[in-house]
Amino acid sequence: EVGYGLLPLADKTQGGDLLDRITGVRKGFARDNGMVIPPIAIRDSLELEPNEYRFLLRGKAIARASVIPNRWLAMNVSGSHITLKGVPTREPVFNIEAVWIAEEEKRTAEINGYSVVDAVSVLVTHLAESLKQVAHLILSRQEVQSLIDRVKETNPSLVSELLPDLVNLGIIQRVLQNLLRENLSILNLPLILECVGDFASVTKNPDTPLAP
Repeated sequence: EVGYGLLPLADKTQGGDLLDRITGVRKGFARDNGMVIPPIAIRDSLELEPNEYRFLLRGKAIARASVIPNRWLAMNVSGSHITLKGVPTREPVFNIEAVWIAEEEKRTAEINGYSVVDAVSVLVTHLAESLKQVAHLILSRQEVQSLIDRVKETNPSLVSELLPDLVNLGIIQRVLQNLLRENLSILNLPLILECVGDFASVTKNPDTPLAP
């Protein structure tokens, strides 16, 4: 959800590329983590301040912050003592000291070691990091079945060995959720399934820690 002041960021007729950038976040997440994030809807909300946004999962807010359109966020990543003209703030993901600056101040910021990004970049970076934190809550049984079906195309014996005799779909889902919760990729699903098969005779509880 976005405040009305941020709607131009998603309006292609006004040069907004937020929708394309969100698509890029989803593609990048799938490429790096092996999981497809469902489509992300954008809507305006009168509950928010004009420049505020928040991310919701199943109706519950998981993160929120503000950006200033047509300004640049200059983050003091180098410990510079140069004071920039602008609106002091904190970068929402890493809580870095930052300033919202106008275009004419951008060159000064870059010369003095500030990392400078636009408002959309701040929002999509926040989104990407938030997805990492909640991916395990998003991974559904249906998505797990789709992942297994793709593995079955190239490793049919592996899947037939596991399902349905050794484990069920729910156990595999929980294993993958646990990995995502720890910010670990599930991209190499065949290897993960092999490990599940190796330990299935020891325990059927995916939350049971195994001694080394």
